Amino acid sequence: MFTLDHIQDAFAKVQTGADFPQFVKDLQVLGVTHYLTHVADGRTSYFGRDETSVEAGPKYPNIPIAATGSPAHIKEAIGRQQRGETDYPTFCHQVAAAGVDRWTVHLIEKTVSYYDLAGAVLVVEPF
Repeated sequence: MFTLDHIQDAFAKVQTGADFPQFVKDLQVLGVTHYLTHVADGRTSYFGRDETSVEAGPKYPNIPIAATGSPAHIKEAIGRQQRGETDYPTFCHQVAAAGVDRWTVHLIEKTVSYYDLAGAVLVVEPF
């Protein structure tokens, strides 16, 4: 069973997207199966086996989300993040400007799905 402190310790090691694979491994060891992040303020809900869940409150002041999604701009932001060119706050601003309201990371399926304000899937990326 994981706690919010365990997750925050793992997240504290993330500086850029290049650190994401280790973050995923750390979460898997803790028993996290998936998580949902709201881009506007960074609130994240983590879910695990046996219906375990914890929620982390807002991480930063609200970021406006563009009303229209742009899969091309989302993919560009993801690429920059994966190459370690941007930090987490910059990535959040970039995907918000590209219309991402939230994303889900599925640690078992090994996918990240990005959603717009209406809940439509804009991009699904394997990792």
